[in-house]
Amino acid sequence: MISNPAHHPATRVPALVVAAWQTDARSNGGLESLSTLLEACDFAPSIVITNRWSAFAERWARLAPVEIRSMVSGAERRRSRLASLRAEVLNLVRNNLWIARRLARFGHPVLHCNDEVALMNFGIGARLAGCPVLFHVRDTRANRNLYRVLRWRFFLFISSRFVTLSSEMMAWWLRYLRIAGTTPAGSRKLRYLYSIVSKPPTVRREEPAPRRSASALVVGIVGVFSPKKAQLELIEQCCRPLSDHDIEFRFFGDLDAYPDYAERCRRTAGDMLGRSVHFMGHVDDLNAYYHQLDVVVIASRHEGLARAMIEALAAGVPVLSFAVCSAREILAEEGAGIVVPMGDYAALVRALRDLASDRSRLAAMSSRARTVAERRFAPVNLATEYRHLLEELCDVAFRRPRRWQYFRTSANDGDLGDFRVRDRL
Repeated sequence: MISNPAHHPATRVPALVVAAWQTDARSNGGLESLSTLLEACDFAPSIVITNRWSAFAERWARLAPVEIRSMVSGAERRRSRLASLRAEVLNLVRNNLWIARRLARFGHPVLHCNDEVALMNFGIGARLAGCPVLFHVRDTRANRNLYRVLRWRFFLFISSRFVTLSSEMMAWWLRYLRIAGTTPAGSRKLRYLYSIVSKPPTVRREEPAPRRSASALVVGIVGVFSPKKAQLELIEQCCRPLSDHDIEFRFFGDLDAYPDYAERCRRTAGDMLGRSVHFMGHVDDLNAYYHQLDVVVIASRHEGLARAMIEALAAGVPVLSFAVCSAREILAEEGAGIVVPMGDYAALVRALRDLASDRSRLAAMSSRARTVAERRFAPVNLATEYRHLLEELCDVAFRRPRRWQYFRTSANDGDLGDFRVRDRL
């Protein structure tokens, strides 16, 4: 396993350009993590590039100018199969040329790509312009085949730093890319940076639904209704067997992103809806509701570092999780939750029954949860780590000359503004 290297003693931070792709979902853990990271820093990006205006874009606009740019994601082609592959390739080329022309004349700003879509649309152009690229990897992958491995090795190749969300996740990617146990140049690019989570607000929301009973164990499941989050299987194999117990399940998450899947979940819940199962829908300020929960369950098919996990810990709520990536590092090793084997719903049911009858164990895990969150996910500490990571890339920028002098801005190209570091203090 590779540990984070010693930080460079330099104090200079290169200018920063951020690129992030947004989906239709109203909530997104990766975008929330990016937003809290940028808000915690004592410096601001020069510009944020994204594909749509949203509540996240409004938050970014308070820090820096926001540029709306069409991005190729491949999602449209998978949905309709009518979109032209040729048009997608041309748009990718257009976006990479666009960013290369604008970056080449402004020193060597670091391009922070928050996801693989942003990396494909702008990362190649940034590298051609001689700018370092920080690729923030937000998830793991459920399947591995030769095409996927080669695709992600290409992403590693064009990245200056391949940043994961935990040490366990970094080791996972080393295995996935089949470079574990070796020390090629690619493996030296890997780093990890935990997501920031702030303390929950002091103002708490009233419970939207009364508890089944005063002693009921209230279980929270957080995440957009989707096959990845596996709410359907959880309802079938966990909620149904526990429907006659004093246990209540509250599902928080967008029901509109995958409406057919959400409807299947409703039909499967059937007579449990409104009794032991509640669909709360999308909640803008979820942190204000964690105090209503006794435990949070994560039953996803795969994760990087689940946003719901770290938000729950910060609110002092223990987490019961399948052995998704980062769960053992954050929960099992710290005693802040329980980890059961992937897909073992019987173990999940047993663990919930045990917790319902052992509230002292819940209280002990709750205390450790807050301690873990304060130590691992504190905004000040992680903002400092991020600054050090940018300082490390500063050397990459200044050591390497611009590769393609062809990319120059013209009077008609516009520009990205002044790429000096913008102090927010």
